[in-house]
Amino acid sequence: MASSNMDIDGGVEAKAEDDLQTPVRTFELALISLVQRAQGEHGVKHADFTRYRHHCSNRLQGLYKSLKLQHGRTKFVKRKIEPANVTDVRFLHVPVFSAERAWAYAMELKKEVESNMHLRKRRHLISRLAKASQFAREAARLVHKCCDARSALEAEAYALGMAGYVLLEKEVQWERALSRFMRAKRLYSELAKVAADSDAQSLYLQQIESMEPAIRYCNYQISRAGQAAPGEGQLEAMVDEQTELGALDGAALQQQLASLATQTVAVQSSSLTHIEWPPGNRLPVKHERVRAAVQQANDLTCQLDSPQEPMEVVPTASNSTAAGEAPRNSRAQLFDRLLQALNDARTQARTAMKADSGAQGGYEELEALESALTGLIAKRMMDKASLVARDLKGRFAAGLARGTGAAAGAGQKKAAEDKNARAAQVVRALDTLLRALTDLADLGVQGGGRAGEQLHDAAMLQAARVRASRCYYVAHSLLGSQKPLEAFALFGRAAERAQECSQESLPSTPVAELTAHVMSTQDMASLAQSAQAYKAVAHAEAASISAGEKDKVTTGVEKLALEQQAAAAASSLVDAPDMFESFAGSTTGNKAPARIYKFPFPMQAIPMRPIMLDTASAYLEYPDLSHRVGRAESQKNTGVLKSLTSWWGSARK
Repeated sequence: MASSNMDIDGGVEAKAEDDLQTPVRTFELALISLVQRAQGEHGVKHADFTRYRHHCSNRLQGLYKSLKLQHGRTKFVKRKIEPANVTDVRFLHVPVFSAERAWAYAMELKKEVESNMHLRKRRHLISRLAKASQFAREAARLVHKCCDARSALEAEAYALGMAGYVLLEKEVQWERALSRFMRAKRLYSELAKVAADSDAQSLYLQQIESMEPAIRYCNYQISRAGQAAPGEGQLEAMVDEQTELGALDGAALQQQLASLATQTVAVQSSSLTHIEWPPGNRLPVKHERVRAAVQQANDLTCQLDSPQEPMEVVPTASNSTAAGEAPRNSRAQLFDRLLQALNDARTQARTAMKADSGAQGGYEELEALESALTGLIAKRMMDKASLVARDLKGRFAAGLARGTGAAAGAGQKKAAEDKNARAAQVVRALDTLLRALTDLADLGVQGGGRAGEQLHDAAMLQAARVRASRCYYVAHSLLGSQKPLEAFALFGRAAERAQECSQESLPSTPVAELTAHVMSTQDMASLAQSAQAYKAVAHAEAASISAGEKDKVTTGVEKLALEQQAAAAASSLVDAPDMFESFAGSTTGNKAPARIYKFPFPMQAIPMRPIMLDTASAYLEYPDLSHRVGRAESQKNTGVLKSLTSWWGSARK
């Protein structure tokens, strides 16, 4: 049999040419993750080992073809993979999936043996497991030469576990099988301690859990034979006496684990993400899913903060609107993606808080992280609202300055009108900005401390400036709606508020600088001047409208005449006594009738008499009217006597 000639424990010596030159470890092979993913997706979780074996065969066929490892056309020539020839990480997949294919075949045979015991299939099962162990040792040797420390330790643990299962199926040498399982368990435990994330850690812990029944069974068989369970030192010595192909002894294993721990700490420190809220307070993001969302938000923040060159586009009737909308839409989309990433990070932080509610330290850290993310969301919402409001203000001012010039062509005039912003749009944008500033001020109150107080004061000052600006644009909206008196009053109020806000300035602190870009003191001074100027414009408009009303009344009175008659008028003098037109009609020309009143009169609803219910008749005393009724006829015989006389009379006849 093939299994009789195989050394299961790995007594094969390493070849001299492999030790002449060790290549630089440039590859990273997540062997456990690779195997677990393949098993989970191709039938192993349903105990369908045939399907998984076919998948491994197809996978190997694809690897042979893509890596050009065909073993000859007419005659089979085995092409062995050497460390010097490994130029792609897929070369390392070949021994891994060869081991998995042999293991899947062994598990398939094991199911048949359990249902119907057959010695030949039993020997075939052990042979396939031995083949899987041989491929696993080959994978460990290649990974040890070509990959980093983590990959080497994963391959070492994988090969030790496979060798332990072979000895377990042989049902001999229980101590040696236990030593393989214990060494693999120790490697998985150390890898779980230095895992980069929780997902990798869970994979290692699953491997430990899957080996626990085998470890307990080996201990049971050792105690059943009347022997004492070997200690950890004896188990380590059993492994070191006959080193696996590519395996490490105790000292080398400690060195590799220490190197892996140092490497993991360095990677985590370099890739650790921080968020800063409020300014000067840096919070590390240790949770993996929160860190991914925060990293995405940081990348989008860098894109937003990067300087952008202004786009110069020749304004034509066809492209002026699109050219202006493109940069604005791109910035708005970046802000939307940034807010979505921050909201995702906050959701992940809240989910982690629910999961880690038992750990006090972790819960407090996640709670501070969630509060900081809420502050960042409020700040970015303020930035977006400020950007939109500033853009609309610029377009509204450009429309006022342009005035849709009369000399422009029809197409250019229509494009200019589409590009301009209305005062109502600016008011809505300022309302959004005002809500964002109010939320930011509330967060400052909740945060407390000196930084929270500074944030609240800065947000409230900017909110007062936004209210002054909003009053100014509401006045513009009323002025455009032919309401100059209301606009006159609001322009005066906007000028007063802007003058008050221009006398106050933000403190030069990092927290106050968060809102400095919203509106400045110079903006308030300019707003006060503009409000005063348009206050005069509103006064002039009101005077013009008043003069126009007087002219209209005068003109109407002067045009009164008996002969004046509107052809299409349908009203009468009774219905419109305040109209300056003649209702007398005309006897010449079209001979229009007089329109003093309409006849026949239109039908109208009139009130109905109430319904009277005679409910008191039972309680009235009516007068006696018997004296008005004549005397009643004399009573005739009635009853039995009348019947007898009638019968007697008829009998006599």
